[in-house]
Amino acid sequence: MPVRIPKVLTKKRAALGFRRQELIKALKDIDREIRVLEYSIKLVAPGWRPPAGPHRGFRPRRFRNGMITKACLEVIVRLKREFSTKELARLVVVACKIQFESKALEKSFLSTVSGIARRLEQLGALEEWGRVPGNRGILWRTRFDAKGWLGPLKAAA
Repeated sequence: MPVRIPKVLTKKRAALGFRRQELIKALKDIDREIRVLEYSIKLVAPGWRPPAGPHRGFRPRRFRNGMITKACLEVIVRLKREFSTKELARLVVVACKIQFESKALEKSFLSTVSGIARRLEQLGALEEWGRVPGNRGILWRTRFDAKGWLGPLKAAA
């Protein structure tokens, strides 16, 4: 006696099969459009070669360009003492009134602040003062000259 298959399963299988066929058809249309675009580009630039893999689009910026750097500079000028990267990031979060949806975004922001501190070190505005015991975080301090604050820090602000 043949096994009875529930109608829900056969309907679901038919719907997925139809959807698969539609996706294959759409993929063929996209492939045709890509070939047309590549041909058009090669007419304009014969030496052009298509990229090896797909290019990922850019996501919109979360902060305005330079906003975090400016906030870091303002916080550093006010501190006038040694500080860790985490402390700098916390003070910038307070200054910019930033809310994080997840721990991953908070870590990403800490990495951004760390990169900014490294750039300021290259400019000569900051110097690495040591390491935080335990978590190996970096301690920073501002560089001084005879007049007080170093010129690059004022120029960058």
